[in-house]
Amino acid sequence: MSNITDVKGAVMRVQVAIRFTIVLSLCSGCSFVAATPTGPSTSVQPVSREAQADSDSFVKIAVKQIAKAEPSKVRLDSAQKLSQWVGQHPKEVSLTDIEALASLMSDPADGVRGWIAGALGHLGGKAKGAVPQLQWALQDRPCENGPANSASAIRLALSRIGAEPVKAVCTDPFGAQ
Repeated sequence: MSNITDVKGAVMRVQVAIRFTIVLSLCSGCSFVAATPTGPSTSVQPVSREAQADSDSFVKIAVKQIAKAEPSKVRLDSAQKLSQWVGQHPKEVSLTDIEALASLMSDPADGVRGWIAGALGHLGGKAKGAVPQLQWALQDRPCENGPANSASAIRLALSRIGAEPVKAVCTDPFGAQ
């Protein structure tokens, strides 16, 4: 019975993440959303700017969904959509939204870190509060070079924000530096 419950819970989490991804895809004109309980799962509905004070912002809800979603492919896709949304709506991202985005720099998935670094880079100097988290994430994985990894995206984000990347020593497993 426990296995059935575990599977049902996993399916429900995937369904919520899929709904979230669809909302991100379709809601490019929405400024904010609020989660509204509708039975056993959660539905995400657009709300007015006036309701902003009473609800989390679109970015904060997206960050919460990414942090909770499974499997990692859903989280990665959601992080990509969020980064694209931030790039299209930088003026709608608040300082508390930036803090929420920066919290994902400790995500274990390198792809999520990369997309969120890209989102922070879209904001330029406005995201200077995220510099410590970006620098920490770069120190955590400094030697991963290549076109599709978080280290490259973090270095670019720091550059766009106007901050210097941390100096990290990369050691080759064969002794070269």
